[in-house]
Amino acid sequence: MKTISVIIPCFNCAPTIERCVETLLAGTQRPMEIIAVDDRSTDATAHLLRRLAGKHPGILRIVTTPLNAGPAMARNVGAATARGNYLFFVDSDTEALPDTLANFSRRIADYDAVVGNYDAEPLNNGASARYKALLYDYLLGGVEPRPYDLFSASCAGIRAEVFRALGGYYLHFPRGLDFENEEFGYRISNSYRMALDGTVRVRHHFPGLGKMSRAFFQRTALWVEMFTMRKRFSTAATTGTTGVSSMALLGALLCLPAGFTYPFGYLLPLALFAVYLYGYCGFFVYLARNRPRFLAAGIALNLYYTTVIACGALTGLARVALRRSRLIRDIVHPDG
Repeated sequence: MKTISVIIPCFNCAPTIERCVETLLAGTQRPMEIIAVDDRSTDATAHLLRRLAGKHPGILRIVTTPLNAGPAMARNVGAATARGNYLFFVDSDTEALPDTLANFSRRIADYDAVVGNYDAEPLNNGASARYKALLYDYLLGGVEPRPYDLFSASCAGIRAEVFRALGGYYLHFPRGLDFENEEFGYRISNSYRMALDGTVRVRHHFPGLGKMSRAFFQRTALWVEMFTMRKRFSTAATTGTTGVSSMALLGALLCLPAGFTYPFGYLLPLALFAVYLYGYCGFFVYLARNRPRFLAAGIALNLYYTTVIACGALTGLARVALRRSRLIRDIVHPDG
């Protein structure tokens, strides 16, 4: 019998934690327990959690981290107390759909870990939030599972014995590196079967333009650094065809001056821009069919974020070339 422990790292999440818990309990398959891990919140989170625990006795448990150390430690602390034979992680600013846990329960029978996706409808308004939800729905949606190597703990589950055999999350990243899901995903996929299942979904509160830009930039740089260590590309959303498209767009922008300087100099930026369009034309068609009113904004944001991603990739390459990669310097992998 599948018993699922849901683990939620909580830090200053008073505006969202109640809906997060309630939607998990309202699903077609209820978890055996929900473990809310308070990472030393300074707002009303602890008070709300106690109230929710009183409302749902025996199913919602509250544990507290020894110090404020971020979501990786909070997830490890929650997993250490979990009683279920499956661990399912969500972020405190997400809301489960009615079939989220049921779809996970069905899929995990064939895998050691299952990663879900964001729903096409975000929980907050704003062009950037809608863009990311739609992009991830396009890139990672669908019914058929596929191999994956990023354990995106905003919506992902794993067999409890596998989590413990791997030692859980790596806790020695420098503060603010924010790469624990990627690193843990690599360890899972190297030794176990992990799949992405687009039917396991949550709705998410996404950050605004500035914070999302920093996240795209930093994580792309770190993916490139990780590639130099692993010698293979990640299967995550901003690699593969979209990665090539991102570099092509940046190349087109950098080559624009040639169009005004040399005869036929415009051919190179045009060719590079065509490569970019080829990589993302499917996404633009998806927008035209599903969100036609958002098409213009989606194209504009794609141009912007694709450039940000390309700059992140160049930064990662530069760090490796200059031997200034924090990832390579600070993390020792047992398999080299």
